[in-house]
Amino acid sequence: MPLHGWRRLHGTDVVAQVEPIAGLGVWEVSVWLTTNPTGIVRMPRPIELLMSAQAKADNLARKTFDHECAVANCGEWLPIQL
Repeated sequence: MPLHGWRRLHGTDVVAQVEPIAGLGVWEVSVWLTTNPTGIVRMPRPIELLMSAQAKADNLARKTFDHECAVANCGEWLPIQL
């Protein structure tokens, strides 16, 4: 079974992502700008629960890129195949 993670767009340029760490049952949190996909910022520790990981990713996106979430400019969390 292929692994899948979750990704959410914040506005047009900020990406938040959570992906499973294979075999450990935890999630890795990362954010980046679509204009600089190599400038990935990761949380220093994995998160156990998916919803907690998604909330941490949203917070990391807001803090890292001075982003303000709003229904009009932030998408839904969507599954992605890894």
